[in-house]
Amino acid sequence: MAKKHREIDTKRIIFSLLWFIIIAIAIWSVLFHIAEWWNYFDSLYFTVITFSTIWYGDVIPVTHVGKIIAMVYAILWVPLFVWITSVVMELRFKKFVFHNFEHHTKSFKKADAELRKELVEEELRNLQQEKEIKKIEKEIKNKTKKDWMISKIMRKIKLKK
Repeated sequence: MAKKHREIDTKRIIFSLLWFIIIAIAIWSVLFHIAEWWNYFDSLYFTVITFSTIWYGDVIPVTHVGKIIAMVYAILWVPLFVWITSVVMELRFKKFVFHNFEHHTKSFKKADAELRKELVEEELRNLQQEKEIKKIEKEIKNKTKKDWMISKIMRKIKLKK
């Protein structure tokens, strides 16, 4: 249950950030379109290229208003892009780590259960072997005792002759 909740939160955050980026790019594109009288494609192009910190320099603001908007945009939105990227990457990393941790935890638990089962089986085999060894030792002791008694009787017989 907790795993599903964590995945839903990650998806919601990424989805929300994506919509936030799309809306922000649209708003800044309209602002550049109004300030610089660029067509919508050039405004969108400038916004996206600047937002992604690439900025080729082929489309640049010329008016004072456009330059002010570009400065505010660069100061506010470029660091925001870096922050959003780091948040998304952190969420993806955490998801990856949690997934692998859960996978390895299950594997470790399974291996631990198998080892415990093998240890119990080995313990049973050891107990059986100990019983067999004691039985054999007892038989050897009885046989040795019988052999000793026969040998003692034989000596007595020899002594009497």
